[in-house]
Amino acid sequence: MSPAPPAAAAASTSKVEATVEASDSTPLDLEISTFLHGFDVDELTKLEWTAISATPRRPVVAFNCAPLPLELVECILQWTQRGDMLSENPSDLRRFARVSKLWCQAARRILWGQRMIIQNAPSIKRIREAFETSPQLAEYVRKVDLSSPDDRWEPKRVQEFFKRSGAMLRSTEKVEEMFLLHVGLSDPVRKKFFSALQTLKITNFNSDASCWSAPSHTSLSSSDCPDVTALTLTLSRWTHLTTLALHGYSHFPRLISPSLLPLHTSPSYRLKNLDLSGMELESSTLYWLLGRSLSSSSLSDPTPTYSSIEILSIQNVTGLAPDDVRFLLGSLKHSLRDLQLSCDVDDWDQTLPPLGRQLANDTFEGLEKLSSLIFTTDQELPAAMLDSLAALPKLEMVSFNCPSLPALRALSFVNNSGPALKDLGLEVWGEDGSWTCKSRYQLASLCRKRKIDLLIDGTDIECLEDAWHGIGNYGVDLENAWEGLEQLNWVGRGASTGIMRDRRLRR
Repeated sequence: MSPAPPAAAAASTSKVEATVEASDSTPLDLEISTFLHGFDVDELTKLEWTAISATPRRPVVAFNCAPLPLELVECILQWTQRGDMLSENPSDLRRFARVSKLWCQAARRILWGQRMIIQNAPSIKRIREAFETSPQLAEYVRKVDLSSPDDRWEPKRVQEFFKRSGAMLRSTEKVEEMFLLHVGLSDPVRKKFFSALQTLKITNFNSDASCWSAPSHTSLSSSDCPDVTALTLTLSRWTHLTTLALHGYSHFPRLISPSLLPLHTSPSYRLKNLDLSGMELESSTLYWLLGRSLSSSSLSDPTPTYSSIEILSIQNVTGLAPDDVRFLLGSLKHSLRDLQLSCDVDDWDQTLPPLGRQLANDTFEGLEKLSSLIFTTDQELPAAMLDSLAALPKLEMVSFNCPSLPALRALSFVNNSGPALKDLGLEVWGEDGSWTCKSRYQLASLCRKRKIDLLIDGTDIECLEDAWHGIGNYGVDLENAWEGLEQLNWVGRGASTGIMRDRRLRR
């Protein structure tokens, strides 16, 4: 005698079977990203029962062999997701889930283990109902996204959203990645939500500070803005954190200032990825956020501990000094592989003298493992700094967004760079007048000879060469385009003849 189906499933096998066959008829109120591929929470709870209790329509051929281990079945199903095959054919995973109870369990673990985007309180309610019906589902959840609630403009609904989120997180103890829209919360909701966060073993945390939940943006109080104290206390509790991304903590009262840091505790994590943008920081706050990620040694343990950060992004961060960045990069010389750095003159600590608001020439020296660099600044890049970058042995991709970069220095950088360089991007816009059509063509020719992919202001090597040879520009050389137009207005046909003669001489 077969057992009765669960309460969330249909009352009979035929009804369950019909529900699964007509899955599109069930409205989808649960927003769990595109990885569900049309699966409703109720439908997920029915799939396993269908595979177990549904009467087969054809005779079942029994094979005398042991079932595959669950881990191996998961590897098979995960392999089918390569190349977005599931997104192209969503029915594949539905068929996999109906093969057997084992395959249904593997399919559910894959579905619930991917990024779960939750946007409203009713969705959280349905998730908790699914957990009550199938408690094992809560153990499959690994990634939760609370960064885009639908009712972010209505304070009462925002409070309800995070209140229910805190209750849900207490049942998903194995969550590892959290994407959060950090808004102002009432005291009871804040305590409930962050206390639930602190119990999790988070490895990847991404937080965007916002005052969207405030009724008015003109008169903000501390209760309308994210609670920075709760955030820093939560960070100090996490020991497994490897990826930290903080955005938007730039103005009081959502400013991460040294006075709001916990007095008797500091983070013990070792980060591999740090992303800071749209923030105002002091050097002490930056070093506190790094935890134990920098290289260090002590008298009790003379063995040096090398830095752990491999990816670093600092963009639109104000309040730091150039020496802070220089010291940080010097501490990461044995581990840093990917660097994104944006530092304009106005971003530095304005209490420093003008000469103190410039990066030193040796800022990038010694980064032996650096392979990718995206550097944005409105300062002029000294030749010595470019030479130190060209000397890095593993630098493969470089992107300079530097309007004041002269063309000759760019040519020298390519000439001096090692064989590892494969991609070069320049956003220069020729403000200093050195970026003529000829200089762009010379750099394009050098990069083609060195087999380096080049983009200058979004123009690739082929277009730069065509511009120099006058191809695709209606017969007008870009180097003398404005002069040619002016001469056409005053001289007429003679100017056009002169431009054609110049192009023939170049050929």
